[in-house]
Amino acid sequence: LRPWPGTQETTRRPVDPGQLGFGSQGADIMPKLGSLANPKPRVRVSKAGPGTGKSTYMPYRLLDPPENAPIRPTDLGPIVVTEPRVQATTGVAGFVGTKMSGAGGVGPGYPVGFQVSGNRAHDDSCQLVFVTDGTMVNWLREGRLSKIGTVIVDEAHHLRSDVLEALRLLTNYAMDSDNRLCLLPLRHPE
Repeated sequence: LRPWPGTQETTRRPVDPGQLGFGSQGADIMPKLGSLANPKPRVRVSKAGPGTGKSTYMPYRLLDPPENAPIRPTDLGPIVVTEPRVQATTGVAGFVGTKMSGAGGVGPGYPVGFQVSGNRAHDDSCQLVFVTDGTMVNWLREGRLSKIGTVIVDEAHHLRSDVLEALRLLTNYAMDSDNRLCLLPLRHPE
């Protein structure tokens, strides 16, 4: 038998997100990052049509912003993205972690992780963590908001009960830090 591996070494290959076919491009993210750099208010709504990368490109660009970006959200703490379903959570995390980040994987030791129904595939090295709406509600109830730098409530336009509960909890908690960001990506009607 071979010895048990030590810590996972992650190498990131440069990836050009523009080649992935999103409606959003690098130039589109700079004004959004500029508005997030303003300390008040720290809640933003982002509206865009289907296929523009609200679930994938936007979280990735917050994880890995352009070099001259006015803010680097991971400096504030990990970015947590809520997704409505388990399949969306694991699928989006897999796509962002393997194809977009260039790290080639998802989970402990990688920049991207996820958690669904008790399946914890992340650790402290994960700077972008995808979770189900229910997991986020549980985290908020447990008081974990202080450990999160940015919250993205994806598919917020559906107004499911878990989304409404997460928004209620987020708004009822005093934003105890000027360093927390909250983003609500909404889809334009088709």
